Amino acid sequence: MVKQAFTKKLLLLTIVSSLIIGIFLVDTLPSSPANAKTDYHNGKVKNVIFMIPDGFSSSYATNYRWYKGEESVMDSMLVGMMKTHSANSEVTDSAAAGTAMATGEKTNNGMISISPDGKELYTILEAAEDKGKATGLVATSTITHATPAVFASHVASRSNEEEIAPQLIENDVDVLLGGGKKFFSESLLEKAQKDGYKLVENRDKLANVQKTETDKLIGLFADNGMAPELDRDETDEPSLAEMTRKAIEVLQNNKNGFFLMVEGSQIDWAGHAHDPAWAMKDVEAFEKALQEAIHFAEMDQNTLVIVAGDHDTGGMSVGGYGKSSANIDILRNVTATGDFMASELMLKC
Repeated sequence: MVKQAFTKKLLLLTIVSSLIIGIFLVDTLPSSPANAKTDYHNGKVKNVIFMIPDGFSSSYATNYRWYKGEESVMDSMLVGMMKTHSANSEVTDSAAAGTAMATGEKTNNGMISISPDGKELYTILEAAEDKGKATGLVATSTITHATPAVFASHVASRSNEEEIAPQLIENDVDVLLGGGKKFFSESLLEKAQKDGYKLVENRDKLANVQKTETDKLIGLFADNGMAPELDRDETDEPSLAEMTRKAIEVLQNNKNGFFLMVEGSQIDWAGHAHDPAWAMKDVEAFEKALQEAIHFAEMDQNTLVIVAGDHDTGGMSVGGYGKSSANIDILRNVTATGDFMASELMLKC
């Protein structure tokens, strides 16, 4: 009874609030237009896809609109905002902000779905599992990073990624796609495969996974975080859209429905690096992943898609330094991140 009441409260908090939030819901009634993008009704949905562009705020949305040259998919879904400050700081981090989004409770910076006094907090993913639904986490960071971690693990410090990895398996998350292979020991991966997980480690192997082949899938495509979208062509890693599409395919095997969280992790990392070209390209990659989710929702007619950024990173603005021009064309012409260019220069020194 407590879990059921909490689940209703949590879903309400999640659906109506976010720093930048989008809701896409195709009404299940026959009279509803197929492209009803902000359609509120009292019907129940079978699947929930929670899309998180980490570090994304209204300034990123504005810059991306200019970068794209037209309104984004996110623009058509905008409905509201929320407060994501942590329990111990006005400036939140992804662990505290993600915990608020996953559990409906505030905690201290750095804590993963644990309250400030050390109690484990019940998450929306765990609530979905208790309802018999399949669950999945997708990220371009390590899959043990703060945002994916808050949905399926409980640790006092986000830095304990070696402790988070086994919890993701023990908590029976059906699909795990992202980076962070170094945090999964050989024995843990062997156990996972014995428990029915299929393991893939590159783009081609992910693409070749058939929907009927497995109900459980782990894709670990990099030892650390995956490549930024600008640098992806230098790797054999899948895009966020490709991972999202495959996650949905596998999760559909559960007739009770599914909960899937998809994080565009590196929008945040670009903000930390103050690299606007990196940021815009990863927002573009996130939008393509969102389009995969919306396409499925349109076909399925029983799926809720939520878009919610957790906080702003880097203080992005349009223009600045006494100039009114944004010089968007410069960003469109950049073909690599600053980090990649710096690493190439170091190799040549």
